[in-house]
Amino acid sequence: MGLVNKIIQMKNSLALNIDIFVVKEDKYFVAFCPALDLSAYADTSKKALESFKTEVKIFLDETHKLGTLEKYLLKNGWRLQQSKYEPPKQSISKIERLHKLAAKQYNQKVNIPICC
Repeated sequence: MGLVNKIIQMKNSLALNIDIFVVKEDKYFVAFCPALDLSAYADTSKKALESFKTEVKIFLDETHKLGTLEKYLLKNGWRLQQSKYEPPKQSISKIERLHKLAAKQYNQKVNIPICC
């Protein structure tokens, strides 16, 4: 599965597609998104993914409220290109390592409301 991370700005929201890798570390599963540098963990793969979805929602809500989402994305290597954000380029070795370690990989779509 190739990386399809992107954020597209629409009239009243941002559509966010991010890849999430679930990796087993000791007795826990870690859901990690390299494009956002966010993670969450739990004792099962499914719970780790659900925990990640909660964490990313909180992250997006808070950065939106504070007006810092764009600053965070740009700081982490994203680029704004014609009303959509392009993710930072990840090193091939890092992504290959995640593919080898990942119990599962998911792609998540999230819509972020934009106020006026």
